[in-house]
Parts: sequence; C-alpha cells; structure tokens
Amino acid sequence: MRPSRSSRVCGIGVALLAWMGIVLQLCVVAANPAAHNGSLITTLINFFGFFTVLTNLLIAIGLTLALTAPATSPGAFFSRASVQAAMAAYIALVGGGYAWLLRPLWNPQGVQKLADVLLHDVVPVTYLAYWLIFAPKSKLGWRNLSAWVFYPVTYLVYTLVRGAHSAWYPYPFLDARALGYRTVAFNILALAVTFVGISGVVIALSRLKAYSLSSDS
Repeated sequence: MRPSRSSRVCGIGVALLAWMGIVLQLCVVAANPAAHNGSLITTLINFFGFFTVLTNLLIAIGLTLALTAPATSPGAFFSRASVQAAMAAYIALVGGGYAWLLRPLWNPQGVQKLADVLLHDVVPVTYLAYWLIFAPKSKLGWRNLSAWVFYPVTYLVYTLVRGAHSAWYPYPFLDARALGYRTVAFNILALAVTFVGISGVVIALSRLKAYSLSSDS
C-alpha cells in the first residue's frame, strides 16, 4: 500500500529534521579542530560511534526510502510495520536516555544547541507522533523483540571492543576504563530493562491500533 499524501508530507518532514540535525552536528564537529585529534578519519569514525547519530540516520534513511521509493526493496523493508515500530523504540530510547543520563552533564550553545535539540528532542517526538498517527500497525508480539535487539546489542559490543583498544567511549556511562566493567555492565542492564519496557509499550500500542482497525473494517 502506498502511503497517503498526508503521511508522505509528515514523514518527509520528520526525515528532513533528522537530516538537518545530523548535518548540523557534523558541521560542529568538523569546525572544531580540537575534536580532530590530528585525524579527520578518526573524528568521522567517532562521530558515527554515537547511538544518537546512528539512530537519527536510521530514521532519516528509513523514512526517506519508505516514503519516496516504497516499491524498491529497501523502501519495502523500511515500510514494514515491525521495522517502523522498532525505529520508534530506538528513537524513544535516544530521547529518554539523553534526558535521563546526559542532559544534566553539559550546556551546549549556538549551533551545537540547535543540533542537540533536533537530535535528542525534536526528532524523537516528531517521529513517535508520526509513527502513532501514520505508520502501519500490525499485531506485533514479543517475538519481534528478538530481532529488534540486534541493532543495540551490536552497537554495544562494537563500542566496548573499540573502546578497549582506542580508549574512546561515546558516552560516560559506557566508559569501562573510568568506571570498570562491573559498573558498565550494571548501566547496560538498566538500559536493557528500559529498552524492553519501551518496546513493550510500542508493541502494545501497535497491537491495540491493529485490533481497532480490524474491528472497524
């Protein structure tokens, strides 16, 4: 089924906000010589080492493909109800995790502030609103969670392995050198419980909407 006009307009709007946040954040990093540490390549690798950046990029690419090229294989993939629901869980974790763990730690200004608000506040809120109103819904179950965890688990493994070798960690709560692996393991467990809870809400809302649509038809 092709998305409706209103769905396309709203979805593309969310995608543009995500693209804008990513580009602004990249410009801020590129304009800061101290962030390069003598290597632009390392800076770019670190930039894409943030879960926030990767998840906003996933939203941007996923919505763009689903709404502009739904007949293609990538567009069909990102149009699936389970995939769009997974992205809702991921971006909710981004927004909630930032508010809970990171917002008190710094006070960005200027362009950095704008990028920060877009990536951590505007995109999570607007994508979740888009998902609730427009995204296809299906009777999802906990079996879907087994596929959804692949992305965050892969991210955590990569981050910890790379951090052990480079001594660079994107988030202070994952810094095993500073905190120790026991504390980091506890932090990851807390995040895992949070993600399962968020996923449960997403699954419940999707099932409720799917049942409502089937009852109306």
